[in-house]
Amino acid sequence: MTSTNFISTEDVSLASAILTMGVAQSQDAINITKRNGKKQYIFFFAKDNGEGEHHYKTNDLIKAWHDDDYVENNPNCYFAYIKQYHLNRNHLLDEIKQGDKMYVETVVKGKIALINPRADEAKIQDLLN
Repeated sequence: MTSTNFISTEDVSLASAILTMGVAQSQDAINITKRNGKKQYIFFFAKDNGEGEHHYKTNDLIKAWHDDDYVENNPNCYFAYIKQYHLNRNHLLDEIKQGDKMYVETVVKGKIALINPRADEAKIQDLLN
């Protein structure tokens, strides 16, 4: 949402990234509303982070956040690093939820064993005995 005085987003990750780029929150920084019985948070920001060597417009940052090719096309941009951090974090959280790459570490016969908890029970027992 935009107006003449502020720019807003409901995405807390995007809001955090905008703050990291030095864009100030507006006086009414956060609006809490209810939609479909759930609380919604709306974060309000200035149009840019001011003048200077590292000048960023909030609308440009929002566009970059939603651009799937931004990181690849802007590998040395500070905002690309922030966005890549967010993408990596979400990827790792997805891996944790799926559990495919998780292993339980245990000591077996004096040696460390990494066991996939989704492995066949017979294979696990064979390792442990």
